[in-house]
Amino acid sequence: MIRVPASVRRLAALAAMLLPAAAMAQAPSPIEGVWELPVPQTELKPADGQPVPFTPEGRKRYQAHRAAAAKGQFGFDAMKTSCSSPGQPRLMLTPKPFAVFVRPRMVTLLYQWNRLYRQIAVGPAFANPTLGENWWSFGLKQGHATGQWEGDTLVVQTDSFLEDGLLDDFLPTGEKLKLTERLRLRAPGVLEDSVTIDDPQYYARPWTTVLTYQRSAQKLPFPEDVCLERLRAQQKAR
Repeated sequence: MIRVPASVRRLAALAAMLLPAAAMAQAPSPIEGVWELPVPQTELKPADGQPVPFTPEGRKRYQAHRAAAAKGQFGFDAMKTSCSSPGQPRLMLTPKPFAVFVRPRMVTLLYQWNRLYRQIAVGPAFANPTLGENWWSFGLKQGHATGQWEGDTLVVQTDSFLEDGLLDDFLPTGEKLKLTERLRLRAPGVLEDSVTIDDPQYYARPWTTVLTYQRSAQKLPFPEDVCLERLRAQQKAR
C-alpha cells in the first residue's frame, strides 16, 4: 500500500474545495456575447415619457446643436468631424455590433465601430503605473467606470468625463456628468441597459433612458472598421 504524505492529502483536499468555486467564477455571464440595436437610434428619450429636463443652459446648448446640424455644420461633434470617441452613453448607440466579455475583475465591451473598447473595473480599481493613484482625476472621453454585481445585473458608475461632450447626436454634457447603468438580460436574447444621467449643468434633475439590444448574428472577430477611411471617402463617420 502506497502511503500518501499528509501534506499532499491536505493540498488535494484544498484543490477539491477550490475547483467548484473556480468553475462557478468562470461560468458564462448571461450578458456575455455579441449584441446590437434592433433598429438604428441616434437620440435618447426619457423612459418616463416626459420631456428631457433641461436647465436653461442645457436647452440653449441643445437648440444650438440642432440649429447647426440643420445647416450641415457639425463643429460641435468631434465624432462626425474627426472620428473622435463618441464617449458614453453615446457609444452605446452604435449602429454596429459590440461584444461583452465578463471576467472576475473586469468587464470589457468591444465595439466593431472604429475598434473602440470600454473597460469596467469590477471591485478595486486598477492603478495606472505611470500616472499614479490619482490618474482618474484626468477627464476621459469614456469616463472612469467601476462596476459591481447585483445578482445577474451589472451596476456601473461612470464619472470623470471631459467637458463639452454629447449624450447622443445633440444632447450636451458637462464635466460633472455621472452615469449609473444597470445592464441585465431582460429576456432570452434581450440585453437591457438602463442609464440614469446626472449632469446638473445641463439637466435640472437626474433622468433615465433605457436601451435595448438583441443578440447579433455577427461573429467574432469583428471585421476591420476605420472611421477615418470613411471620412476620406466623404462618407458618414458611422
